[in-house]
Amino acid sequence: LVVHQQSVSGATVDTRLQQTKSQGSCKFTPSLLQQLCAVAASWASAATAPPLTHLVLAHCSEVEALPELPPTLRHLDLRGASLQCPGAELQTWAPLKVCVHMESMCLAGNSFLGSAALLILLRSLPQEARLRALDLSTTRADHELLRAIPQLPATASLTHLKLANCG
Repeated sequence: LVVHQQSVSGATVDTRLQQTKSQGSCKFTPSLLQQLCAVAASWASAATAPPLTHLVLAHCSEVEALPELPPTLRHLDLRGASLQCPGAELQTWAPLKVCVHMESMCLAGNSFLGSAALLILLRSLPQEARLRALDLSTTRADHELLRAIPQLPATASLTHLKLANCG
């Protein structure tokens, strides 16, 4: 699979993802996500390569854990994924800690994350992030989370908040 091809000093350079043997998307999607994020992280440090800014994995229910995401990410859509918190490591869990450019995030339909885990996830956004749109529909968001959202530095610029079917 060729992800990116560009000319550098007259030579063509391919960035390739490792091919993964799998049966259907159930095994392929998490592997692809991990590889894409690794490639994107290397791109973020290279001045000549394009950054990964949009990652849409809507209804990929096999996505259960967030890998290290690239700092260039602006839009993250994980609606319908099966994200789960890391258990005992919950207090140190910070999957969005390098996402300084994050502008919109959709976590709708992630029913395995409780309100406390959703709050920790949002708190892991760096202060530089300016989240403008957040969709927590059909999650276990509760009044405690809703009270905390306006207090978070990364949500100070929030203009769109969707909370349909929460509770």
